[in-house]
Amino acid sequence: MVFVWSNLVEPKHPKLVAYFPVQLFTIFATTVNQVYSVFLPLLESYRQDQVKWQHSSSVIDEAPTPSSSPLQKEAPGPDAVPSSDLPIDPFSPTPSEYELKLTMTSFMHVLETPALFREFKKIAVADFNVENPLFWEEYTSFRHGIGVYLTDTSTFPHPFASSPPLPPHLARTALGMYTTFVAPNAPLQLNLSCRVSDPVIKIFKKPLEEGSVLGDVFAEVADEVVWTMFGNTYVKFLEKRS
Repeated sequence: MVFVWSNLVEPKHPKLVAYFPVQLFTIFATTVNQVYSVFLPLLESYRQDQVKWQHSSSVIDEAPTPSSSPLQKEAPGPDAVPSSDLPIDPFSPTPSEYELKLTMTSFMHVLETPALFREFKKIAVADFNVENPLFWEEYTSFRHGIGVYLTDTSTFPHPFASSPPLPPHLARTALGMYTTFVAPNAPLQLNLSCRVSDPVIKIFKKPLEEGSVLGDVFAEVADEVVWTMFGNTYVKFLEKRS
């Protein structure tokens, strides 16, 4: 365009140079470049954040809490004693009575108390990082499934291993967690350090084989997620309750 303007237009219409100098093409090219390299990617990032927030909002009420995991005990039968008739431990504080502090012990109490954990997830949704508590839910369910598996020692090939190889059904569960939370461009991708994510990605890049996935495959991920929630969302959670 600059060549055409300089060699064909300007010689025939010299008066136009006063209104449309050739330098305008440089300004125009810079503006177009800024639109395509900055403005449009910014809009796309905002759109993806909105989609992620809508997805998180729809998931939060449907996702099971650690105490209602499908791997845990089934609902009591008709002969079960109503919960209102069960003895109450006078030393067990209710969520409203427990004094929450900015300590890891207090934060773990929130993660282990269904009512507080639901409230915590709502703060995470508003803060656009609900993937962290959702991962924690899946992780606690996953660990519970490993515990159930370990109790059946007749099928456990390594009864003294601290990190046992997972059976096929738990390996598939681990693969689902990986594709949801850890894999590059996962729908609920966690913000993990390379030190933590790279070893997990390396494991699941290969086809699953029996014994290739160990029980502690997400241990480092869970530790980093807990500290991330503690240092960010939990602070806002306490501020809202104060």
